[in-house]
Amino acid sequence: MVDKDKLSTLWNGLAIEVVRFHECVKEHSKSVFLGYADVTVSVTTLPGMIFKIKGIGVKILKGSPYLDFPSERGADGTYYPICFPLSPELRRALTVGVFSSPEVTEVVAQGREQQLQAEHIECAIWEEQMAEKEEVPS
Repeated sequence: MVDKDKLSTLWNGLAIEVVRFHECVKEHSKSVFLGYADVTVSVTTLPGMIFKIKGIGVKILKGSPYLDFPSERGADGTYYPICFPLSPELRRALTVGVFSSPEVTEVVAQGREQQLQAEHIECAIWEEQMAEKEEVPS
């Protein structure tokens, strides 16, 4: 559960910037991978206090925005996270910051447009099939 007061304090105290976005759209059964983002997080009240996170996976998971933080493969073959937010408020602030960037917003909009076009085509095919059924005499 996200504490809205903490989230507000974080949002006002941090500057989150996508410094590089590598678009790499791939559709999966429950998600759409949009690409990788390199992000800087700055503490606005302390100049020079900047943290950079490289290689954050940006995706839509079950219809919601989601960030997949970098991980590395251990000797046992399991992937272990390198860095990740420990509070839901910080995760939410980072997610909103990344998905608000123009680069990511543009990719999401293109994906939605393609989805709408695909749904329109499916609907037109269905309507055509229904019209053909009506024309066939019994």
